[in-house]
Amino acid sequence: PLISIDRRVASPYADYVGSDEAAGGRMAADYLFKLGHRNIIQFTGCMDCSSMRDRAASFETRSMEHGGIIQTVISRNDQEIIEKAKLLLARKNLPTAVFCGNDHIASFIYDILTDQGLKIPDDVSVVGYGNQNLSEYLRPRLTTINQNPENIGRKAAELFLRRAAEKNTKRTAQMEELVPVT
Repeated sequence: PLISIDRRVASPYADYVGSDEAAGGRMAADYLFKLGHRNIIQFTGCMDCSSMRDRAASFETRSMEHGGIIQTVISRNDQEIIEKAKLLLARKNLPTAVFCGNDHIASFIYDILTDQGLKIPDDVSVVGYGNQNLSEYLRPRLTTINQNPENIGRKAAELFLRRAAEKNTKRTAQMEELVPVT
C-alpha cells in the first residue's frame, strides 16, 4: 500500500490522509473577520504542495466572501518570505492581520513585526497554521490552527492496515481520509 500523508501525490495507487485544509483556511478567515479584521495579508509557502494550495485558496475565498481586502504573498523559500514580509510590513498602511500558511512562517512575521516596534496583537494580529512545537515559544502565544498530527498518523496507519489486508483483491479506487482541524 502507498499512503500519502498531508500532501497529495499524482499517482492512481496512492491513498491520501491529511488535514481538512479547506476547512482550516475557512476557520482562520472566519476567526480574523469575527475579530473585525478586513485588511489582511496572507503569507504562504510553495504552491507546489497540495496542502498549502488548498489552505491558501480556501482562506482567500472565505475572506472575499466576508468582503475583506486580501493580499496573498507566495514565496518559494524562507529568504524570499522574509524579504517580501519586510517590504510589505514596513508600509504606512499596515494590514490589521496576517495569516501565515504555517507556524514556521509565523515565526518570521513575529520577528519582523517586533523588530519594527509593533505589538502583536495590538498593532497587527497574526494567525499561524499547524500548531507546530515552535508556536508555544512565541510571545505572545501564537494563535494557530491545529492540524491534529496524531490523528493523521493514526488514520494513515489504519488505512495502511486496511489496504494491506486487501492484498489479494483488486484495487477499485483511491481512498481519502480528511482529519478535522481545530
